Amino acid sequence: MERVYETHLLRRSFRQDGKVRNETVANLSPLPAAAIDAVRLALAGKMLVEAGADVTITRSVPHGHVAAVWAVAQQLGLPALLGRAGRMRDLALALIISRVVAPASKLATITAWDDVTVGADRPSRGRPPMRCTRRWIIC
Repeated sequence: MERVYETHLLRRSFRQDGKVRNETVANLSPLPAAAIDAVRLALAGKMLVEAGADVTITRSVPHGHVAAVWAVAQQLGLPALLGRAGRMRDLALALIISRVVAPASKLATITAWDDVTVGADRPSRGRPPMRCTRRWIIC
């Protein structure tokens, strides 16, 4: 039985002192065949996937404004003021940030979490125990 060794190298050619030189940029051999084909097509200037052809946006939730308020809260040291790290502190911080972004009651705030990125991190069963956060934050 004869072994077949197959090597895929990404090489670059250049001139140095009037001679053509080759340099191995990367060894692509460990990559799967599909990835090697994709690199080959990309280097040939072929379009792998038409932009937007295979992508459909089904839902988009706001995130930037919440991230900005969270960053400012971090800079001000607000999480440290709320106590040691844990679920209750994170919920209290989320309540504060939510009320800065869109002032509302606790119930309205928690209901609104379904429409922002924090809703994806929240357990789907029921609402978080907001009564327990009273020791963390006075509303």
